[in-house]
Amino acid sequence: MKHRSDHVERMKFRCLRQPRLNRTQNRKIQALERKLDAECQFARERNYFNPYARRGLGDGQMTIIGDVREIPLLSDSASSALEYRLSSFAQTGDIVVLQTVRHRDFEDYREKTLQLGSPDYLETGQSTVENLFSTPIRCLKDKKIYSELLKRVRSLQATTVLSHIATGTIWALARRLGADLDQPMQVAGALPTLSRLANNKLWFAKVVSELLGPEVIPDEVPVHGPAALTGAVRSLARKNNKLVIKVPDSAGSAGNFVISCAKVRDMDVYATHRFLAELLAPVERELRFPLMVQVWENKVLMSPSIQIWIPKAQDGSPIIEGFFEQVLSGPSGTFSGAAHVVLPPELDERMACQGMMLAQLFQSLGYFGRCSFDSVISGDDLDSAKLLWIECNGRWGGVSVPMTLLNNLFRNSQTPEFVIYHAPGATGRRQTFAEGSGKLKELLWSPGRASGVIFLTPSGFETGEKLHFVSLASTIEQAQQQVELTLRRLAEDY
Repeated sequence: MKHRSDHVERMKFRCLRQPRLNRTQNRKIQALERKLDAECQFARERNYFNPYARRGLGDGQMTIIGDVREIPLLSDSASSALEYRLSSFAQTGDIVVLQTVRHRDFEDYREKTLQLGSPDYLETGQSTVENLFSTPIRCLKDKKIYSELLKRVRSLQATTVLSHIATGTIWALARRLGADLDQPMQVAGALPTLSRLANNKLWFAKVVSELLGPEVIPDEVPVHGPAALTGAVRSLARKNNKLVIKVPDSAGSAGNFVISCAKVRDMDVYATHRFLAELLAPVERELRFPLMVQVWENKVLMSPSIQIWIPKAQDGSPIIEGFFEQVLSGPSGTFSGAAHVVLPPELDERMACQGMMLAQLFQSLGYFGRCSFDSVISGDDLDSAKLLWIECNGRWGGVSVPMTLLNNLFRNSQTPEFVIYHAPGATGRRQTFAEGSGKLKELLWSPGRASGVIFLTPSGFETGEKLHFVSLASTIEQAQQQVELTLRRLAEDY
């Protein structure tokens, strides 16, 4: 099927693979689509938001909200560190809504060095300990903020809402704006129920198992209370080396709690229960059942993700844009970077085919927008390895944002090789963005260059942690060397 981007002028999507599904595979997708659609009744939600909020990516200006506070267990500090990331797609005339401190030096950098244009920044004011509302909630609850947003949307015709994740709050905001403008707003993401389900690890595992077979997901158990959690951990610990308790709707490693089976194998029921209570204590106030208890795979050879753009069905089939090997660090598997990966032909074909089946199922349910599927490949070697699907990221993330930014920057030419660097912790001395970028000089990328580094957020400079940038070069190896040179330069004291 021919691809047609919904937003050709603003978003560039590159098709890496286009596997053809056979009749049997398509029938399985259709059968599961009918079952899930009957269970979830997505049509009711479409009717509620119509006509003022609809799925899509319009041709005009955008209202961009990069806040991640609505994802469970992501702290306010984590949100602030990432809030500028989605502004990578902002152009002159767009609105960027911020709940973090403005970084004027970074804004000058993206406008003058990267030549991305000069968007209109709307500050909602920083959140406090007493007021940790997400940005879209503040836009809805605060009359002054909403009035200003409405005025700017009307003036700039920024009628597409692009957010980090499409939540019910984002859709409610779009619907209210559309009603007050008396014209449709478009939301560049799935409707709330499907968005929530896609980002839920338990639901995703159920869907993968039914569509592709239970052998392509790790051994896992959903648990609905403390007693069930204790029993599941004790049972799985008897025959495995490592387990992970997952908060199903959190992101990345924020909701992952890893357990060494040797540590709990000989505990009695009471001791196991107490151990688990202490392990989960940091998130006790936000914890909700069900949780997932999953076997942590042994002999993991790599952890690739498949990056996909899912258009509306009438605009073409899902676009597989790339396979990326994720770099995971720390005991809970924190995302700290990624780069393109080349897989053996049979494994490549299997991953592309299964990824396309999942994407087409999502599309048939009405999913729209950015999506990625994370996996692990484990075994003695790649030729005999098994592919297991771990989770779905139904949102923009640490790989998809820089990948799409580079597609846009190199719209008419081949994108160089690149490495994404996202340090999970301390990276060096604290400094302003102007001080840090001033040390890099010839390493900073600008239009016309085929190599260099591009910073996606400013906050890592002033905090001395969580730097987030992409390094471009002729080869992956050279890009990685440039990452290391960049970190050395930033650590210098002058």
